[in-house]
Amino acid sequence: MLTQLRFVRNDEIYFTAQPSKLMKIDLSLTNVTEVLSDIEGFTQWFWDDNTDELYFSAVSEAEETGSVWVYKNGAVEKLNLPHGNIYAFTLTNDRIYYSAYDPVYYGISNVAYYFDKDPDECRVYDYTGGKIYAVDRDSLSDEAELVYDNEGQYPISNAGIDCYCVFGDYLYFSEITVRREVLDGVEYTTFSYADDISKIRVGLEDGTFTKVKFE
Repeated sequence: MLTQLRFVRNDEIYFTAQPSKLMKIDLSLTNVTEVLSDIEGFTQWFWDDNTDELYFSAVSEAEETGSVWVYKNGAVEKLNLPHGNIYAFTLTNDRIYYSAYDPVYYGISNVAYYFDKDPDECRVYDYTGGKIYAVDRDSLSDEAELVYDNEGQYPISNAGIDCYCVFGDYLYFSEITVRREVLDGVEYTTFSYADDISKIRVGLEDGTFTKVKFE
């Protein structure tokens, strides 16, 4: 059984036991409890200290499906957001910001070359389409507001690796470098998160775009 540490809270360690369970164990590593089960594809986690609610997402890039859930008072509930399939999300005190699946195709990953895999299984997408919507947390049935749209010009999130966040009137995300290389006459594409990463700050009210670089 594959396990992955997720977070520590109230002297308890939370971890996922693949493919579909969230567990917790005390710091003495003796008492294990199942928190929730039967939800596959865990990606993002947010615990709201104000409401004592755990928000998380379950995503399948292969099937282009995804959803946001909340765990509270010992029960888990799927959130009925205005869009059907959710790729990435983040929270503020008042709103849920999210990206629905709207894939933009970039090319074939070099994984196909180095591991001799079927190129059709190694396609590179920005699944957000460069769009972020927002809806009030207490009015999920309302129409979502499109708060950011770069018209697919550059990727803004990989839900399993790095995602955007919102503080005040500003959106923050990591600059994802699109790398292209030619191997044996074929061009391959990858997203790079490792080399000289800058943070991007976008003013949601005024549209300002600032690149924050750490030397």
